[in-house]
Amino acid sequence: MERKIRYWNEPSLLPEMIRLLKRGEVLLVNTDTVLGLVAIPSGKTVAQLNALKHREGKPYLIQSDSICTVLNYVDRAQVPHIEKMMNRCWRGPVTLILPAESNVPDYMKSPHNSIAFRIPDHAGLQELLQHIPLLFSTSANIAGEPIPATIDDVNKTIIDAVPLIVLDREDSQEKSIPSTILDCTGDTIKVVRQGDFRL
Repeated sequence: MERKIRYWNEPSLLPEMIRLLKRGEVLLVNTDTVLGLVAIPSGKTVAQLNALKHREGKPYLIQSDSICTVLNYVDRAQVPHIEKMMNRCWRGPVTLILPAESNVPDYMKSPHNSIAFRIPDHAGLQELLQHIPLLFSTSANIAGEPIPATIDDVNKTIIDAVPLIVLDREDSQEKSIPSTILDCTGDTIKVVRQGDFRL
């Protein structure tokens, strides 16, 4: 496993991550919340993530570089004041479920036409997102298993399946509190999952 592990502050890392992601690979990375799997959104990567996590039928949240990018995928007519909420929450450990624009691909949204976004507060991810502004993101665990607190807790099948693991050199990987999920598709905001942020 050691040969797969790299660190966010390595100068040669970013081009390698971009190359692998654009090739359709899934990477395992340290984030500002939990250890996660990331991939460029596509039908192919949905299938890969589903196979890795042994899950189906649930859309993956999308990490993005900016509110401006997120708004390109959101039906703002349904949530005219959502920018205020975004500015309050982001960057940070908050996922917002929002009504999707009609032209958003099915693999990026739920059957209810909603889409989930987060803007991470992590320097390495932010640098990556400047080059690839949208990334599927999900915790690095098999569905139903605990979220791993360290790389040693990640299921071996996931470790074996990814070509690259990227960690923070200062070992902040012991976070195991996921993002708070807020459903903003209705008239009132609903807490779907309480995580590392409180309204």
